[in-house]
Amino acid sequence: MSSRPFRVLVSAYVDLNVIDGSAFFVSGVASLLTSAPGMAVHVVTATPIRRPVVIQEMLLNNRVTVTDPFRDVTLTARLPELADASWMDEQTSARVLSHYLDQGHYDVIIVRSTEVAHTLAELHPDLGRRLCVYVTGVVASDADLDPVVSHRLGALLDRGATLLCQTPEMREHLLGALAQESRAEAVALLSPAVPSEHDVVLPQSQGPLLLTYTGKFAPAWHTVEMLAAFKEASSAGADLRLVVAGDHFKRPPEWPSFVAEVRYLLGSHPGVSWVGAVTRADARALVAGSDVGIGWRNTSLDSSLELSTKLLEHGVLGRPCVINPTPMHRRLFGDDYPLFAASTTQFVDLLQRMDRDRAMVRDAARTAQVVSADYTYETVFRDLFPTLLTASGLPDDPSSGLADDISALCATSDRLVRRGDQWVGWLTDSTDGARILHRLVSGGPVVDVERLGPFVRFTQGPGDGSPQSEADQAACLALAEGALFDGGGAPADVPMSAEVTVAHDAGGRVRLAQPVATVPAPGGEDGGTGAVTRAHEQELATMTARYEALAGTVLGRLQRAYWRLRRRVRRRGAHR
Repeated sequence: MSSRPFRVLVSAYVDLNVIDGSAFFVSGVASLLTSAPGMAVHVVTATPIRRPVVIQEMLLNNRVTVTDPFRDVTLTARLPELADASWMDEQTSARVLSHYLDQGHYDVIIVRSTEVAHTLAELHPDLGRRLCVYVTGVVASDADLDPVVSHRLGALLDRGATLLCQTPEMREHLLGALAQESRAEAVALLSPAVPSEHDVVLPQSQGPLLLTYTGKFAPAWHTVEMLAAFKEASSAGADLRLVVAGDHFKRPPEWPSFVAEVRYLLGSHPGVSWVGAVTRADARALVAGSDVGIGWRNTSLDSSLELSTKLLEHGVLGRPCVINPTPMHRRLFGDDYPLFAASTTQFVDLLQRMDRDRAMVRDAARTAQVVSADYTYETVFRDLFPTLLTASGLPDDPSSGLADDISALCATSDRLVRRGDQWVGWLTDSTDGARILHRLVSGGPVVDVERLGPFVRFTQGPGDGSPQSEADQAACLALAEGALFDGGGAPADVPMSAEVTVAHDAGGRVRLAQPVATVPAPGGEDGGTGAVTRAHEQELATMTARYEALAGTVLGRLQRAYWRLRRRVRRRGAHR
C-alpha cells in the first residue's frame, strides 16, 4: 500500500503584483495542476508580494503554497541582499529556486524563464527531465529565434530538460528553429486552461450591447484604438456599454502621451466604466454579465505563436470575443467566425453590426464555447500529466508499472480502466470516487492499493464471492475519501481584493490578512480608476438583470462576485 501527492515547484520571472497575462499564467497553472486531488504546488515569487489581486486565487487554494522569498528569514540569512530588495535578477532567482530544491523533494519543477532555467540547470545538473521549462521568447512565426534564447534552449535540451510550449504552432516552430526534430519527445504542450462551466446562458437579445475588456493597456493591445472606436460607433447610434478592468499601463518611449490618452478616453464617455484592478474571479463575473469581450490587437501580432487565455475564459462562459483573423484564430474558430476585425474600420463596423444583429453574437458565442471546451482544466490536465509523469522519472522504475497504467488511462476518455488484473482510476469528483468505491466494494478482496496524485491503482484477489468484511469496506471508503476530500478550491464568498492585504510568516509563506478598515482613495498610475457617474447606472442595471436571470444555474455563483464588484466601484467613486 502506498499513497503520496505529486509535488510541483512553479516559478515565473514576472511581477505577480501586476495585472497582465504573464502574471495570471502562474495562478492559471497552479489552478490547473491542483484541479484534481492529490496534487501539491509550491509557487516561489520573483518579486515581493504587496497586494493579492493576482495571487488571491492561489491563496484560497489549500493545495497551493505561495512563498515570497524576500520575506523568508531562512533565505535572507543566506542572501541578505534580498531583505530590502524589490526585485531580483535571473541569476539570483535561480539561486533562490536552488535553495528551495535543497529544502524538499519535488517531482517536477516548472520554470517560466529560459535564463532562470538555464542557470538553475547549471546549479543543479542532476535535475534532468524534472526541469520543465515553459518557453518564452519564441513569439512569432515570422521572426528568427534570438541566438541567446536558442543557445539556452539547446543547452537545456542537452541537459535533458523538458520544454513546454503553449500551442502546437509554437512547438513546431521551435523544433524547426532548433533543428531538434530528433528530440521531439522532449518538447511538449502546456496549453492554456480554464475551469469548465455548465448551464451557461448565452448573451441576451435585449438592452444595450455590453462589452468587456480585461487586461493591460498597451499600444499593441490597441487600447487607444479600441476606446476611440467605441466612441465613434456610439456616436453613430450604436447602443453600447463598455466595462474596462485592469490597471497596468505600458509606457512606450515612442509614444510618450500614451498613458495620458488612455486615461482621458477611459473617463471621457458616459458609456465607458473603468473598474480598475480586479481578481480573476471578479473578471469572470464581469464577463458572464456581458455580451462580448474584446481581444482585438495590432496586426503586428498576427503572426503570434501564443493563444490568449482571455478568449478561452470568455468562451467557456458563453461569451465570444472580437479578435484578429490570424492563422491560429482561423484554425480554432473557423474562417466563417463572424467577429473577426482586421482594421479599425472593420472594428467600428462590427460594433455597430453586433448591436443590430444579436443572433450573430449568439452564433459566435456557440463557436467560442466549442473551442474553449478543448481547453478546460480536465482536458488539459489529462494531456499534460503524462508529460509531467515522464519528466518526474517515475516511469524509470520498471518494477512498478504504475506510470504506464496512468499514461494508458490518460490516453482514453475513461476514468476507470482495467489493466490486466488491476484497475486504474482517476479521481476528480465525487462521481469518480463513487465509481471506484463501488468497484472496490463489489469485487474481491483488495490485495494492494497505490495512489499517486489523483490516480489510484488497486489489485483485487479472486476471493470466494463473499462480501468484503466491514474492515475492508472501511479501508476502501477511507481511500476514496482521502483522495476526494484533501482540500483545495476557493470558498463561495471570496473577500474583495480592494479590502484585503497579505501577510507573511517567517518562512515567507503568503496568506490573506484580515480586511482593512477603509479602502484607500485611488491614485497613481497603477491604482486609479474612473468615477462611476449616473450615466453608468443603466449599464449596472443591465448587468444586474442579466445576473438575476442566471439564478439557479452554475453561473449563479458569479452573481455574488458581481455585486461585490459593484459595491467596490461605487465606493471608489465616493472617494474621488
